[in-house]
Amino acid sequence: MITGSKAPPTLVKATLNDKNQIIIVLNKYGAVGGGLQAFIYDENLEIFLRVADGRFAHSNLFSALALRERVGIGGEQNSELAKLESVVARGVSSNTALVIDGNGADTDFLTQKHCEDRVCAARAMQCEGDICKWTLELVKLLSGAGDEKGLRDVFSRALDEEMTSLAKDFLLVIAKNRTLSGLTGELASYLT
Repeated sequence: MITGSKAPPTLVKATLNDKNQIIIVLNKYGAVGGGLQAFIYDENLEIFLRVADGRFAHSNLFSALALRERVGIGGEQNSELAKLESVVARGVSSNTALVIDGNGADTDFLTQKHCEDRVCAARAMQCEGDICKWTLELVKLLSGAGDEKGLRDVFSRALDEEMTSLAKDFLLVIAKNRTLSGLTGELASYLT
């Protein structure tokens, strides 16, 4: 149940995606996370997972960016996750939207929690392009912070899911941080 007021949410849209996953968009005025919220049904957990909402509407990430069409973070601009984010962004405010144009300046506002959330949402929706893009943004943040444990965890997950190209891109990102050269060599040995 979405909290925020006593009125029940209204169903805006219900659909099946090309992977036969149930997706619903609910409207709950005044709700925590914004009025419009998108959910995907996870058959294994038997619950709806929230994959897109406006909970970052008042963060630096939203408020510092120019108003533009929401397209996601340099990933697949027409991915299902980016489309859902676009739908719920309209419910957040008419003068804020998340757009990362790939020039690097916009990514200064990303936080680790935001990247982790987007990776989880992309995994739930099985959007491989978005998984890779958000994972690499997370890796950039962890690398900048010198978080070796966090980097090992993310790398291990990429290998567990047999995402070898992501693991290689991961190494390219952390290789830019000289203090992580030992970790880069260690992790590279797992790919040979």
